[in-house]
Amino acid sequence: MADQEKPTALTIAERLRKADNAFRTLSEDLDIAIKDMAKDGDLPEACRGYKALDDAYKGMDTSRKAVYAQLESISRQVIPELLAEAGVTNITVQIGDLSYRFGKSQRVNFSILPEKKETAFDWLRANGGDAIIQETVNAGTLSTFGKDFLKAKGMDLPDNLFAMSTLIYTSVTKAG
Repeated sequence: MADQEKPTALTIAERLRKADNAFRTLSEDLDIAIKDMAKDGDLPEACRGYKALDDAYKGMDTSRKAVYAQLESISRQVIPELLAEAGVTNITVQIGDLSYRFGKSQRVNFSILPEKKETAFDWLRANGGDAIIQETVNAGTLSTFGKDFLKAKGMDLPDNLFAMSTLIYTSVTKAG
């Protein structure tokens, strides 16, 4: 990369926008290819085409997931650490014609320990959470219940029945 410009988040974002446009065109082309495939009626060729497309898609999806994990790293680590180093809780940044406020947010999630499902359901029933019990308890609904329970009762859900994790992430909202 000695003869190339060092990549930045902004130049990579532009490359991602170009890739998005390329994928939109690919999708349109794929629609045409699928119609031709169905019209031609060549089953072995359709199978070869499908396998090639599926393999290519799986490779692309693996790459997409890697990019997403890196984006999560920026949200969960880089920006929160930079905010802390700067001694601020949020910052407003002008991007084009709009202002955005970036800040460190926190979300608490609860989930039932798999080996304690029935005991956890009994605890929920005894503590006003019977309405959220289904064959499975929705993790988002349980997290809301846990947050409300903490606010109302001043204590967390029992840790011998429920796992609790805290997710640090970057929130982005339009400012003014």
